[in-house]
Amino acid sequence: MKFLKTFTGIGDKYARNMMMDVYHEEFRDSIAIDSRIKGLSKAWGLVRAYDEHERFYLGVARAAGLNGWELDRLLYNFHDEFVARVRTT
Repeated sequence: MKFLKTFTGIGDKYARNMMMDVYHEEFRDSIAIDSRIKGLSKAWGLVRAYDEHERFYLGVARAAGLNGWELDRLLYNFHDEFVARVRTT
């Protein structure tokens, strides 16, 4: 990630996300905290710093028997369903 972040426009989220997109083994227990996850967190009253966000969601993943990558992909692919659930609770 340190190397990727040397490029203009690449920060924590994008560097992590690039490695997650190729399913790199060192990033399978990672969550790319982006605006969609921040939006869900805010709706649930979970406003946190980046590292705290990731730790929280990794805990959620472990509790569900998933790794971080699997939860990240669920949150990405089913974002609208999660948003709908937030609105109904």
